Formats: sequence, C-alpha cells, structure tokens
Amino acid sequence: MKNKAVLFLISIVLAIFTFPRIDAVIIPQLDTSYLLAYNYLFAHHTDYLQYLTFTFGPLALLRNPLPIGSNLALGILFQALLQFSFIFTALLAARSKKRNIIPFVLIVFFFAVLLSFDYYFYGLILFLIYFHQKDQSPRYIIWIAFITALAALIKINIGLISILIFGSYVLLQAFVYKKINPLLYGLVFTVIFFVLFWLLIFGDLNHLWRYITSFITFSTSNASALSLNPDNNWYWIISSLILFLLVPFLQNDKKTWWLYGSIFLAVYASFKYAMAREDTFHIQTFMDFMLMVMFVLFIINRKLKVFPLVILMLSLFFFYENSFRLNTTEEIKRNMLSGFHNFSQQLWGMKKFRQSSLDTSLVKLDEKKLPEAVKNLIGENTIDFYPWEVSYFLVNDLNYKPRPMLQSGSMPARIDRINAEYLAGEGSAEFMLWEFDQEYDGLTSYDERYQLNSEHLFLQTFFNNYSLLIRDEDFALYKKTGDSLLKPPVHYSQDPCFFDEWIKVPDHPGGILKVSLSIPRTFTGELVKFLYKDASFYIDYKLDKGSILSHRFAPSNAASGLWIDPYITELNAGLGGVKTDSIRLRYDEKEGLIKKEIQLDWMITPFAEVDSPGDTANVNENILVQNMHTFEENSEDRKYAEDGYDSSLAFRGKYSYIIDSINRFSPGFETKLADYLDSTHAILILDAMVYFDNLSKPLLVVEHNNDSGRIAYYSKPIATTYNQAYTWNRVMFNKLIETPADTTERLKIYIWNGKRKGSFHLDDFHYQLVRF
Repeated sequence: MKNKAVLFLISIVLAIFTFPRIDAVIIPQLDTSYLLAYNYLFAHHTDYLQYLTFTFGPLALLRNPLPIGSNLALGILFQALLQFSFIFTALLAARSKKRNIIPFVLIVFFFAVLLSFDYYFYGLILFLIYFHQKDQSPRYIIWIAFITALAALIKINIGLISILIFGSYVLLQAFVYKKINPLLYGLVFTVIFFVLFWLLIFGDLNHLWRYITSFITFSTSNASALSLNPDNNWYWIISSLILFLLVPFLQNDKKTWWLYGSIFLAVYASFKYAMAREDTFHIQTFMDFMLMVMFVLFIINRKLKVFPLVILMLSLFFFYENSFRLNTTEEIKRNMLSGFHNFSQQLWGMKKFRQSSLDTSLVKLDEKKLPEAVKNLIGENTIDFYPWEVSYFLVNDLNYKPRPMLQSGSMPARIDRINAEYLAGEGSAEFMLWEFDQEYDGLTSYDERYQLNSEHLFLQTFFNNYSLLIRDEDFALYKKTGDSLLKPPVHYSQDPCFFDEWIKVPDHPGGILKVSLSIPRTFTGELVKFLYKDASFYIDYKLDKGSILSHRFAPSNAASGLWIDPYITELNAGLGGVKTDSIRLRYDEKEGLIKKEIQLDWMITPFAEVDSPGDTANVNENILVQNMHTFEENSEDRKYAEDGYDSSLAFRGKYSYIIDSINRFSPGFETKLADYLDSTHAILILDAMVYFDNLSKPLLVVEHNNDSGRIAYYSKPIATTYNQAYTWNRVMFNKLIETPADTTERLKIYIWNGKRKGSFHLDDFHYQLVRF
C-alpha cells in the first residue's frame, strides 16, 4: 500500500485508539510540585522561567500539561500531534510493494500503546534517519534538527538522547561515508531552531548560554545526585547487554548496522540514566528504549531474521528479571485499551476535562492552605519555597518568585553556586517558606542525606540573609533581612587521612567549618563509575554529646565542601547547633575501587560582629505575655508542683522538675487568649532544657480549650533524631496563634511523658506570646 492518504487516515484512527493518558491533577508532592511551577511560570511569568536551572526546560508543559492558563490545551494538542507524527512516520517506513500493511498496522498499534512521550521523539528521529539513508534528501536532516531542538527545551534527558542519536548518525555519515553535508546541515539547523524557539518564548537571548551550560552540567555531573545502589544480579544485567549488542552481528545487514551505529551512544546514556536511581520510573526508561529499538527493527527491516528477534526479546527479559527482584521497583502496569476513552475525555471533551482536573486539584491542595495571619504577613511580597513543595502559592494566591534551581537536591557544585549567588542578590524573594517533616525538622533529606551537605553554599547564603519569623507545625517562615551574619570564607588547614577512620575536627575560633575533598579512585573505580555509577559515600558525625549520626553525600558536593561544624539540629536555632567532635568518611563498595588515603581541606567562614548567630528574630518589644518555670526555691511553681522538684540534677541552679511514669505532666502555662489577642495575631515561642533517658518519650503539648472542652491539640516529640539521651538538650518551638473566635478560648502548654516509661528532667521552661 503506497497511498499516503490512506496511511494518513489509518494513522488518525490509530492515534485515537492509542491516545495517551494525561494526568492533569495537581497533587502536593515532590515531582508534581516542579511541574506546577513550570506550568504556572509559562502561563504567567516567562521572565522567571527564563533563568531557571533545572532538569526540565522552558517547554516542560508540553510533556506534563496542567490546568493553568491554556497549558492543558497546548499540551494535549502537542501530544496528539506528536503521537500522530510518530505513527504516520512508522507506517510510511513500513510501506512496500511486497508487504501486506495490515500486520504492520497491528505492530504500530501495539508499540504506540507501549511507548510513551519521550520515545515518540526518538522513534521519529530514527525513522527520519531511515528516510535520509535511502535518498540523502537534506529535508530529513532539517526535520530532525527541528525535533532535536524542541526536545532539548522540554527535558534535558530527552534532549540529550535525541542529540546523541542525531549526532551519531551525522558523524557516521561524515567519517564512514565521507558525506560532510549532513553534519553541517544538522549542526547549523539545530542551532538555528534552538535559538528561534528561545526567541519565540522569551523575546530575547538572555540566559540562553546559562541554559546550555546547565544542560551540559546536568547531563555529565548529576548521576550521583539521586543514586541508589541496590544489590543487582550482574549475570542478568551483563547477559542482557551482551545479547542486546549481539543483534547487528546476528542480523548482519546494512539497516541494522546503521541503526545500532546511530543509537550506540544513546544506549549508554539511557542505561546510565536508568541505573542511576534504579526505581520503577528510571528502570522503565531503559526497557522502553530496548522496546523502541525492537519496534524500529520490525518496521524498517524487510527480512528480519527470527533468531536476532528472539535474542532481543531475551535481552529485554533478562534486564526485566533483574529489575523485578529489586526492592526499589514496583510492577510496571499499562492499560492497553484505554486510548479511545483518553481521546474522548481529554481531547474531544477538553473543556470538561480541564475543569474536572482543576476542581480535583484544588481539593488535593486544600491541605496546603496557610493561616490568614501568615498570608496577611506575606501580603503582595514575593515568596519562594524550600525544599521542594511550591504548591502553597497556588492555593494561597501568593506572589511566587523561584530561585534558579526550583527544588532542593544533591546538586552539582556549579548549580549550587548559581543558586547561592541568586539568593544573595537583590532579585531574590522577600520571604521563604520552609516546609519540613516533623521528625527531621527539614534538615535531613531523602536517601539519608543532610541538606547542608547537598547544597551548602545555598543554605549558608540563606541563613546569612534570612531571619526566622514563624515556626509552625508544618513550616517555618523566613524573611529576607539583608543583614550578614558571616564573613567571607578562608582556608583553615589541610590534613591527610584515610577512609573508615575517625578524624578529629580542628579547633577553630568560631563560625562555620567545612571540609572539601576529592574522592581518589583506582583505574577500576573510574571505569566502574564511567560504565555504571559511583559508590555510595557516607559521612559519620560524632557530636560532643557522644552521639553518632550518619548521612550519605555525593562526591560532587564533597569537592565543593561538606558542612561539619556546627551540626545544626533545629531550624529555630539559626546558625547555632551542636559541636561536632570528629567525623568519619566511608563508602559501600568492594575493595579496589577507591583509594584509602584522602586529602582534607578545612575552610572556616567566621561569624560577623553581631549579637548572636543563633538569634534569628528580635521580638522583645512585641512581647504580649511571658513567663518562666525555673524550679528554684523561690519559684512560684512550688505551690502546686512541690513533689516533682529534684535536686540531684539541674541545668542551672539547684533544682529541676522530674517527670516519670507516675508524675507524668510538667508544670505548664495557661493563658486566656482574649486578654491579649483582640485583633492581633501572635507567635507562641517556647524554650526549655530537657534531660531524658532511653525509655522516656517526652512530648511538648499545646492545647486550645474553651468552656466546652478541648478544641485543638498539638504535640511534638522531644526525643528526636538530634536530641540525645543522658545530656541536657535545648528544645525550641514557635507556633502561630490566631485570634480566637471564642472569647473563652485558653492556650495551655505543658510537657508530658506519653509512654509512661523512664523519666526525664525539665528546667528553664520559658514561654512567650509575641505579636507580629
């Protein structure tokens, strides 16, 4: 069948019945958060979108459209056009006088369902390469340049794979077939289209070069950012790769050889990308790449042998078997027969689909609503969010202004520096809302990483320029002050040391102590890193309390600097923290990959001449009411808490208050809010010293009561990861208190031994209610 019109109609039918499912609901979580940011900025703030430095490009909405502005319509229409082009091009490649087109229609249907957005780009490029190989027409090179430039502005990994396929082909043309024109056309038109797309989006070329250099940085230096190192079955993996690469030798025809020549570098990049994380999403990317190669072979090869096809299927099976046995992956599911439903719901019924997605999104986002007092405090000022959840701006109608790297992560040093320089400048947001997990207080990130090691320059700049206003249950709100707490960093000392040994932290005059190091690998270690990925590296902190805490770190972060002292445990404490006594560096990998001896360069960033680096807000002039339980002989606490006084242990003075399985509640505070809050909102500030054993589980409790009983309750564990047993710990806590609707509402604060086990001591229990 050679009639293009008939193939065109068949392609439309196939596109309808294989239409992809687009998830347009905004859910507050890690991945959908940055997609929300890209969609919002494309619709409302392309000037902000222009300077972003992230793994997505300014056209990310085409891959992941959300119901913001016209984005959903643009994304659905683009994906429909892309899928149709992929199907139509595949059918054009399959047509022949001697071929029955019907089996190939079924094959295209099957693979159009299996493959997804990214692979439509790669398939289109490969089919256009096939057409160019047949008649050498430059129009195919121009079309590939157009597609490659577009891919590079949607997502970095799609752009990289597209560039590697295209680049490999034109280089083969130049060096094997001695045809230089495809290389020249490809280079010139890719650059032209890339620049034209940028001009169409932004109207100028500002930040274009930084986007290109960041593209290169993320492509070459970001493999360790999110890496996991599960226990692979290397017999399965190596067998899979060998079988995959055997196919051109077994098929042994020109079409298969040029196909493998074009994808060879892309196979390497796709394998590295999949194995970096080895979760379901990343593993699937390489399996889909192998499926795409199988599909292209089916289409273009007139005499495809059975044995090479069986080998390719075994290769896919072996790789899947290894992945299936990993704890990091889940079963991969695809709905083969939902295409027509997706088409009728998303494209044909686009208006209704958009409204439904938006309504569901607002329900999901409801949990991110801020108290009115916080919104009033922020007002029209710009705000950014840390570490990754940005959806607050949408549901609270806030003036969002992001930093270049939208989210926190174990990022390359260059990206960390770009973020830090932006934050220190005049254009950064006036407020920063830091959302955190209550257990870790926002300082321990995913994969056991310590935030201050993942982006130490940015966070040092942040603490140097922002002051804490509110510490609530789910977030901390900071305001930009412009006051510098730190002097420029200086080199302090240099020491040789070894992995797996404790290294004493040098005495220093005060400030932030960091250490930079380069990981010394053997030749075998460098080869494993190049072909697969790096080892997992850890740093152990031995604090002066005697406790030991462990965190993963990326070698790229270690080269620019790891945060050593003070070890910050609470956001309330600003740059105050626990003294680090010694550190130990180690790695999880076989012997012979890493050299044991390393060189440490210690750097000190001194504190500037300010009152205290731990004081992040001056609230004295706005104190509405305050009190302190000192538990001394002259304390008023004795009139109702005499039995709990203990002279065997005290933080300061002669007495503390003991709480155990019998005496389970501490003295506390109770305030009638209407006496202080008429039309004023306030911040509750608590500060206490606590000494506990391994059995007790003390909780800080804040209650709101009225004449009818309790109306709200909040508790915070005191024995967290960072507060250690058998020593005095400072517990600090801030919480927003809103104006009560009920004039009888009372605020009650105390500490409680919730588990009825062990005992703990309380001293200097300080309470303040402070107006904004």
